[in-house]
Amino acid sequence: ENLPMAAPQPVGPPGPAQPMAPGRTSLNVGGGPAAPPAMQGHPDGAPAPRAAGPPVTRQPTAEDRQARESRNQLNKETLHNFREYREYFDSLDVDAVVKWGPRDVADQFLQPMNLGALAQIFIEHKISGRTLLGLTKDDLRAMKILAIGDRVLIANAVKYIAKIQTRKERDRIVWEGATPSGGAAYYDSICDCILYKCFPCACALTRWRLTPTGIRERKDPPPCNACCMQTVNDYKDIRFLKDVDWRWEFQFLCWCKRKQMLLLFDHDQTVGDADEAHIAHPDVGDELVAEIQALWAEARLVAD
Repeated sequence: ENLPMAAPQPVGPPGPAQPMAPGRTSLNVGGGPAAPPAMQGHPDGAPAPRAAGPPVTRQPTAEDRQARESRNQLNKETLHNFREYREYFDSLDVDAVVKWGPRDVADQFLQPMNLGALAQIFIEHKISGRTLLGLTKDDLRAMKILAIGDRVLIANAVKYIAKIQTRKERDRIVWEGATPSGGAAYYDSICDCILYKCFPCACALTRWRLTPTGIRERKDPPPCNACCMQTVNDYKDIRFLKDVDWRWEFQFLCWCKRKQMLLLFDHDQTVGDADEAHIAHPDVGDELVAEIQALWAEARLVAD
């Protein structure tokens, strides 16, 4: 029987792609099965990356709060234990600490705090007195001192010794003296010289004290204080020192001469108000001026 034959399909380049429905995407290339919706949008078929959002803040758990409370309690107990040894450190000669060897550190630093078990560790790491003053908690951790309480106790002790050393250096007396004193040239007149030599209880004195932080002037009334005078104190910060020098000053028609030092201070650098201090004393000289200049340079270096 003659059956109707199907019309042959045209062979040629493919026609234009058919438009897809709105909201639909397809990566079905090459006639394979279409990728599931969750994997569409990535050339390798992997899930599309999630949009970046704000970082998620981890809320502290009960274990975190308990650990923090334990650390706080440990710090309080360690501080309480350190207060028991503070009296010992107050009586310690801090100037001798820098001369300690590792064995001295073990005997005079660790043993008084009942930390003799750590003596061998300090000796093995050659912790001398000078090195001790620079120890930190990280250094103690690197030395394999595992107990947190021991590390905190040692760190507090080192900090306290350094504080004592700083306070002692700040209060160190570089020079002190009283005016008028010395020979007749250091008095304003012959009458003053006779009065001070014969009746010292009726004469006022000005006392000077030079420290690494400044110079203090104290005007004391006469011991008998018949005029009801009061003590007057003045302090000049050495950081505001502008100039210092000394000279010979002739007295009594050039019959004698005395040493006088002049210190010029600027207490308000914006306005430029200057303050002077005149010290007539036998100790005045190049050595004292050089000492003051060295203190001024060190104070300015620390301030800057």
